[in-house]
Amino acid sequence: MALLLPVIAPAQDRGPADNNFVKDNFDKQDVYIPMRDGKKLYTVIYTPKDNSHPYPFLMERTPYSAGPYGDTLYRRSLGPNKDLLHEKYIFVYQDVRGRYMSEGEFQEMTPHKEGKKSSKETDESSDTWDTIDWLLKNIKNNNGRVGLWGVSYPGFYASASLPDAHPAIRAVSPQAPVTDEFIGDDANHNGAFFLLDNFDFDNYFDVKRPVPVKDYGHTIFKADIRDAYQFFLDLGPLNNANGPAYFNNQGKIWNEYMGNPTNGEYWRARNIRTHLKNIRPAVLVVGGWFDAEDMFGALRTYEAIERQSPHNDNHLLMGPWTHGAWGAAGWTKFGPLDFGQNVNDYYHIIETKFFDHYLKDSAADALPEATVSKTVASGSASAAESFR
Repeated sequence: MALLLPVIAPAQDRGPADNNFVKDNFDKQDVYIPMRDGKKLYTVIYTPKDNSHPYPFLMERTPYSAGPYGDTLYRRSLGPNKDLLHEKYIFVYQDVRGRYMSEGEFQEMTPHKEGKKSSKETDESSDTWDTIDWLLKNIKNNNGRVGLWGVSYPGFYASASLPDAHPAIRAVSPQAPVTDEFIGDDANHNGAFFLLDNFDFDNYFDVKRPVPVKDYGHTIFKADIRDAYQFFLDLGPLNNANGPAYFNNQGKIWNEYMGNPTNGEYWRARNIRTHLKNIRPAVLVVGGWFDAEDMFGALRTYEAIERQSPHNDNHLLMGPWTHGAWGAAGWTKFGPLDFGQNVNDYYHIIETKFFDHYLKDSAADALPEATVSKTVASGSASAAESFR
């Protein structure tokens, strides 16, 4: 689970607030939003109490829970950074189809469906469209603009909103987005199965959900892994992971992985890169040079948009981070490397400018095409000087 902590850490920011800023400044409502096929997705909406002027939406769609659930329970913070929290947006969190409190069946990396969708055809682009259409019509005091962000798996959902995007979407930030799970992200790296990561992740993520739940509450199996090398050596052939002590054929995604050892239709259908064509919203792709899971996704998402949507307002930001570490309050060191300052301060300024520029018409200048860390350790440089 240590591999997942940078992604899951924001989920710990739930429950009764230990400070009252969010509760004092935002009204909260939990709603079910209907999709075109009749399924309803659980959505949590935080609206600024100050209604003196309209606000844009800033939304995260996630398989990791939109909670806490219930109108009286608030997150301690909102949005991807505290600067944006104080800028005030209408913040929206949504459980994606088939996860936690949303209806429907979950699909691993939902394949995108090209062309006009009938009432029975849905994907993440259509679910995002239907959600935004409902929000614009039912949430008062909005300015008609929407931004999306997400890190890792939620980064995929941000990317998946881009093809056939709702016209209200003006800015999207896929961050360490899961993009091509066979070639470079998470499940496989250049076709090599990412054993430790998948074994651990699917143990909790692949738990069955007969009905919507607020908490999955358990893992598929218990494993005391003190020496990972010895554990997997003793496990023997990979098929043994489906023995009674472990997955026992209870892991749907695990079985899909096991049944698709080559880059066939299963993986190709889940490669969002091929659908990043004619993209209209501005994009800020974020990644980390020390990300062992999805550095490929960040670089290749930016590349795919550049090649297939050459007129898009597309931006890349890469820094000295592990998986999702730019979302932390501070990032001054990594292993033996001492950066000499909190590089996240500069990143949060850039991220805030991006959304403010496109969603609020702020006076902030547009971002450079690429902002990339030029040094991994510099005790004298400022945070801004560490990027170029």
